[in-house]
Amino acid sequence: MDDTVKIKPNQTLAYGIITLTASLFIIKQLFLSDLDGEWLLFMGYCLVMLVWAGALLKQEIIFTPQAIAFANIPLTGSASLGKQSLIAYRDIIRCHARLEGLEIVTDTEAIRVSLSLNDRLISRLSAGFEAHGLQLTLETSEQ
Repeated sequence: MDDTVKIKPNQTLAYGIITLTASLFIIKQLFLSDLDGEWLLFMGYCLVMLVWAGALLKQEIIFTPQAIAFANIPLTGSASLGKQSLIAYRDIIRCHARLEGLEIVTDTEAIRVSLSLNDRLISRLSAGFEAHGLQLTLETSEQ
């Protein structure tokens, strides 16, 4: 049995962008066909929106049996993280869900993950951490 849990934090936003772009494309084709002069500009807009949605869909938080990994999500910390986005559970001291995102405190540094946290994402993150013996603390105000 695979104990890997993947969370896509911006999946709903990405699907919303795809739906909006497809709707605008259909409206343009059906009702605004007289605006053919701006066709290239409109197609560029649609392409940029779809690329942005694709980038959002590639972002993942992955709970593996030994560590938590962040795929295509920028991390900031007191030390240079480079391309390493894997944090072993044994190194984690505390986990905080704050207004500006997630903060993971390890033996050597505090790593911040910029996320837009909602109730669903917080509950999935909390369940992922609790499955590995860690408690996610919710902090609602700036300290």
